[in-house]
Amino acid sequence: MYGTIRKMIRDMGKDYGEDFIWWDIDAYGFSKDSIRRFADELRTELLPDDPFLSGEVLIAAKCDAGDDMLFYSAGLDKLRIYHLTWSHCRELEGFPRFTEFDSAEAAARYIRQRYEEDYL
Repeated sequence: MYGTIRKMIRDMGKDYGEDFIWWDIDAYGFSKDSIRRFADELRTELLPDDPFLSGEVLIAAKCDAGDDMLFYSAGLDKLRIYHLTWSHCRELEGFPRFTEFDSAEAAARYIRQRYEEDYL
């Protein structure tokens, strides 16, 4: 699922051109250390027993329009878009906010729909 959503993000970027606001994480040119810091911030903001943190957590894409990031949980085999708060501490219950997807296709549909509604 992780590779599939990254490809779908790249394909949407080709479809919409340079104004598309979501980018495959490699397109940003972040170092591996920078990418690790995004995942570390998510782990810091979530409660330690959050099931999303079971197993490896990978970043699939980042939104240019804010702090939304698409993460993949290998333990759950699910994708979530999180709006990180960058508080560098555990958040109150219900934060950071997220939208969860059971498939790459569902995540891509959501991203495409939101982009078309908000930016086209």
